[in-house]
Amino acid sequence: MTRPLRPATHKFPRVFSREEGNAVEEALLGIVTTINNYLSNYVLIILLLGMGVWFTVRTKAIQFRCFGEGWRRVFGDFSLRGGNQGGAMTSFQALSTAIAAQVGTGNIVGACGAIIVGGPGAIFWMWIAGLFGIATKYVETYAAVKYRVRDRRVRSARGLQAVDGLTTSAAFDEPAARYVAGDISANQLSDIVDEYYHQKVERGIDRYSQEADLVSARICNALDSNGVTFSAATLRSIHGRLFRGLMEDPRYEQQYRDYNLSKREFILARESVAYGDYLSIEDDLAGAFAEFKPAAASHGDYRAYAASVGTFITRIWQIHPFAEGNTRTVAVFLQQLLRSHGFPHDCSEAFDRSSLQFRNALVRASYRNVPLGVEPDATFLNKFVLCLIEGNPFPYRNRDMAVPELFRSKGLIPPQEEGSHRIG
Repeated sequence: MTRPLRPATHKFPRVFSREEGNAVEEALLGIVTTINNYLSNYVLIILLLGMGVWFTVRTKAIQFRCFGEGWRRVFGDFSLRGGNQGGAMTSFQALSTAIAAQVGTGNIVGACGAIIVGGPGAIFWMWIAGLFGIATKYVETYAAVKYRVRDRRVRSARGLQAVDGLTTSAAFDEPAARYVAGDISANQLSDIVDEYYHQKVERGIDRYSQEADLVSARICNALDSNGVTFSAATLRSIHGRLFRGLMEDPRYEQQYRDYNLSKREFILARESVAYGDYLSIEDDLAGAFAEFKPAAASHGDYRAYAASVGTFITRIWQIHPFAEGNTRTVAVFLQQLLRSHGFPHDCSEAFDRSSLQFRNALVRASYRNVPLGVEPDATFLNKFVLCLIEGNPFPYRNRDMAVPELFRSKGLIPPQEEGSHRIG
């Protein structure tokens, strides 16, 4: 038996009339306007001025104490026409560019509107707000640079573990997030990770994660230190600091290796670089440090400087003074070297995702095979150093650095000529 259809009971929403819609719109507009006026006329002004006064007190009136230094940095070499050499901007052009980047139509219209509404006296209060605003801007810029440096430092330390196929665990990642946020210092970060594995010594430990976590924390601590001396002793000290308690043979923690070695490399078709003889490590290092003379930069062009640093770092790495952890030690030393030459503390961007490429660039810059016509190619390493200086990612893949002659001599297809689906 067919059941009778029941009438539809669904009710469609009621549609406002035009008059009702206008009334709702006016009511909402009134609410939003009231809130906006309250926030902009009271809360925002109190917060801006209040924070400006607070930061002025906390920084001991940085805008007055360092006014002379700021003036000298901006106008010390001021000129309207001179100083334009090699395509560089004059000081006047640089100043104009900086002002153009900061001042927009909002600044101009806002100042005019303030004078129209408040009269000439508004100029005085804009001066007062501007004076306190200098402290606010200083703190904003300082915080941005500080936490950017810490974040890049952590990402660099974590990325360097890829050189030996290691990855960090939560034992490092969680306190590292607190370090980036400024809650703990680099020294505290290292202590926290050390203590974690010290307490876990009686339980099962993933030795690979342990090494990655401890070395990453110690890299952050080492890069946070301001002390650096240009010497082979510093290189050895860095290695001992990073790998304390992690070497299978403890005597290699701060000592050079006492045997010769070879390593099969992917980009060399499983051939090895000719590493330094262990009997002459100390003499080789002394010669490398004595002969290093960084090239000067010309009008912001750092290519010659990067090439000179790359040559020195390649030589240190090829000597291979340490049994294990050689590349990570050299990478930390390179960052400290750049910082000692006046570059920013965050010269580490390329290590975040390209640490393995850094090692392969060192391999490519160190390998020679005369019968096959293969000479050391420093192009990739020089580019890597330049990327560190400029804060750019490294553009090359591992396969781009492979030596085609070696692969063809073994009847293999060079990685550069394989399909894009292959890894590397």
